[in-house]
Amino acid sequence: MTVVWQVAYLIAVYLVAGIPVGYLVVRKTVGFDIRAYGTGNIGTSNIYRNAGTGPAVWTGPLQFAQGFIPLFAGELTYVHPPVLFMAAVVATVANMWPVWLRFNGGRGIAVATGVVAAIAPALLPALLGVYAAGALLHGIAPGVLGGFILATAVAFAAGTVPLGLTMVALTLLVLLRRLAGLRSDPAATRFSYANVLGRLLWDRRSGETLVGRRAAQ
Repeated sequence: MTVVWQVAYLIAVYLVAGIPVGYLVVRKTVGFDIRAYGTGNIGTSNIYRNAGTGPAVWTGPLQFAQGFIPLFAGELTYVHPPVLFMAAVVATVANMWPVWLRFNGGRGIAVATGVVAAIAPALLPALLGVYAAGALLHGIAPGVLGGFILATAVAFAAGTVPLGLTMVALTLLVLLRRLAGLRSDPAATRFSYANVLGRLLWDRRSGETLVGRRAAQ
């Protein structure tokens, strides 16, 4: 695979993984802009709370497919492993910062999970198992973070360093996305470790609207 084709593949991954399916599903089925409701996020949780079960049921699997299909297609066409690992990061970045929505997208979790399913299916049980534990304990956000940390540890323990480094990158992206908008947070008028930790561990923002129309931004 030439350098030109590698770059073209990565661009295609970004454009496909960045399609704002949550936004589009809600527009098509309910008829409003999900960014104006709840947290303003285009992911499954905000859609479930503000647009209902139907749109949420569609959004999760579609976002998973956005991560899985481009990476699986790359494997089928013998894309070199280093490029695949780069594509895993690119796909997750695309969902978080999509060009289609002026670089303000979702949390990237479903896409990143699809990516892992494509390039390292053996890590999926660890990832999904901790997700499920977090959901059962009413701590989805720490469950997601724990799942990525455990999957990263498993990858390194198996001796697959490139995969482990890819998982580190995905974990850092998840954390970075949780810090988005920190400077505009009302609680950030002065630096607070509690506020930062609340975001990193619980993806929690002070005064954030969960249900209903958002205040003017």
